[in-house]
Amino acid sequence: MQFASEWNLTRTDEPGLSVVVPYVADELKAESILRLVAVNFFVPILKQELIVDVAGPGLPGRNSEFRLDHTSIDHVCGKLSWTGKARQKLSNPPPLDFARDCLANADQAVPTNVLGESRVPVMDETAFSAATLAELRKRFALEQLVAIRVRAALPKKVGKAEIGELTVFLQRTPVADRYESYYVREGMTITRLNSKPSMRGTKGLVVVDPGPLASLLGDTEGPSHISWDTSNDERPNRVWKTWKGRVKFFVKIIDGLAELLTPPPDKVDFDLLSDFFSIEQVTAPQPKRKPKEGGERTRDFDPPDPTPHWYRMQGKTGGFTICDSSSLPTPEGAILRISVAYDLPSGNPMKHWSKFDFDFRKPKASSLNFKLANVKATAKAGNVIEMEIADPDFSLTVSGFDIHRDLIVRIDEVELEESQLDQYANSGEVAT
Repeated sequence: MQFASEWNLTRTDEPGLSVVVPYVADELKAESILRLVAVNFFVPILKQELIVDVAGPGLPGRNSEFRLDHTSIDHVCGKLSWTGKARQKLSNPPPLDFARDCLANADQAVPTNVLGESRVPVMDETAFSAATLAELRKRFALEQLVAIRVRAALPKKVGKAEIGELTVFLQRTPVADRYESYYVREGMTITRLNSKPSMRGTKGLVVVDPGPLASLLGDTEGPSHISWDTSNDERPNRVWKTWKGRVKFFVKIIDGLAELLTPPPDKVDFDLLSDFFSIEQVTAPQPKRKPKEGGERTRDFDPPDPTPHWYRMQGKTGGFTICDSSSLPTPEGAILRISVAYDLPSGNPMKHWSKFDFDFRKPKASSLNFKLANVKATAKAGNVIEMEIADPDFSLTVSGFDIHRDLIVRIDEVELEESQLDQYANSGEVAT
């Protein structure tokens, strides 16, 4: 009790651990600790096995204390800045929604046959029955969550081999983005482990619960617990035989399963390289264009004139401006719906907008700046704004977006029925 009193500890009879560090390095801030806890222990937090309170100066929003539990971790991660190193998984918040889906389906994991009984395990078609593999490939192709319990023999120096198990969760996405894969041993994220950089469009999570495999993998980790390193052989050599090849197998388990669930195509893909080599297909001889006098060729047709609008958009570094146009007069009581998202290599950017990109409902947290003139702007969704035009001389400027990413802005006119317009005109209100 004297120790707790002298160091102002708030934990009394609750179970847990209190650590006092008398001399803290200048670079160790409360926000850094909060971010590390969120990344390294998000799985036990989501499983309601861990609650962490972090107090100290420099926390987001001038808060003196944050609690990380299964109900608050989304909110806290949204408040934190994610500008750290990608190899430490500090450049993006942990995949909380994906992890929740994985944990909820852990009991449905499909077990493999016991691998590696006579040699180092490999992930190939012998891991499953033909029917099971076909069903897993079908679900993976349909972008459904796939849960697989990988089982492998772990030979020991004394006694018979143990059976080691881990659970792998995989899900394809409609967008070919690069996603961080997460490896979690007994509740702790092993941050340096990841899928290969070339794997895109697939989310992955590996969970190793307490057991023989967790014991072996823990023996390969250094003091910082950031990787499964086969050069740390002193402790594993005391118990296990032929363990290095097995550890390497588990390090690459996401890559191996993703390749197994994505069989080679059985048909020729004529569009495979269309993005690189685009050649006009000619089915019949094409008439030559008649040259003008002087030898210059002419177009066979003139392009249509662009449709005029009463509004226009101007792009700017890190944002955009929407204002009145001189082409047409501004309609009375006009409303525009503005949808915004970062561009993607494929798929619909608007459908795949993420609250971690930006959120119009939380402009300060997203570092967005708004400048309005004769406009009332209302956030209808995290990436959708409705502009109510109060005067023909109007403008809306939004800035603060990531200058390293392309921004897609879609403008739609919101049409109101005449009865609605009359109602708002009589009441003096504007439709929202």
